[in-house]
Amino acid sequence: MLTFLSGIFCGFGCYFAITGWYTYVLRCRFYNYKPFAPLEDKLRELPGQIRLRQRLDQAGRPLRMRPLHYYLLHIAVPLFLWCFLRQAVPAINLAAAMVFGFFVVDILIYSCCQERKKAFKMDFPIFLETVELAAAAGLPEEQAFLLAAENVRSKAMKEELALLAARLYATKDPSEALRVFSERVTIAEAKILEMALGQGEKTGKVEAVLENITNSMFNRVIAMINVQEKACEYKIMAALFILLAGIMNLLFQAYFTDLNIGLQGIFG
Repeated sequence: MLTFLSGIFCGFGCYFAITGWYTYVLRCRFYNYKPFAPLEDKLRELPGQIRLRQRLDQAGRPLRMRPLHYYLLHIAVPLFLWCFLRQAVPAINLAAAMVFGFFVVDILIYSCCQERKKAFKMDFPIFLETVELAAAAGLPEEQAFLLAAENVRSKAMKEELALLAARLYATKDPSEALRVFSERVTIAEAKILEMALGQGEKTGKVEAVLENITNSMFNRVIAMINVQEKACEYKIMAALFILLAGIMNLLFQAYFTDLNIGLQGIFG
């Protein structure tokens, strides 16, 4: 009974915590509400803050997370688990849960980074093709990036391209905008695009550079699709083999059982 009540209180606690979190985030966004601004200024002086901000940007800022939220969650999640599990589970399980709770934020950030990388790799050929067509038509670079943002499929890629276009429109510095874009996207293709466009602007052959990159990207995507198809075929064959082995086991299980009983009756 006590465990059941603890589960109910834990569920309500999670609900109110998530609701309060999103309310706080909305207040910060719409009303410029920053109650922890002095503490955040002090955190900027700590070593590793630049790397932490880069990691959060690369993960897409899950839960609108800032460095202060990152540190608070590292404290709050283990404390929350200790409060609700200290009487329900043994001490060793509680310690393991608290260790997992301490690293759950890093696991979330890593998972978001990997998902975004997959989305970027799938949408990058479409992005390059759109930019190449826009460059051939003589459109400005910011309009080309906005057009590419409309054509790609993933939400993460749309947001990054919109930020790239806005940064390029505000700074009028393509090299700096592409540098920030490659740091946030964190795939090799983005870094190659940054270096190639910088070289293309120096030589005046931007369209030719984009065409070469687009062709190589599409060839790579086709090769990846072929590899995935072969891997899928092997997985299907393995699943069919396991299914066939299970069926054979069910068919012959009764026969071997009767044979074993008969042998025991003769030689027993």
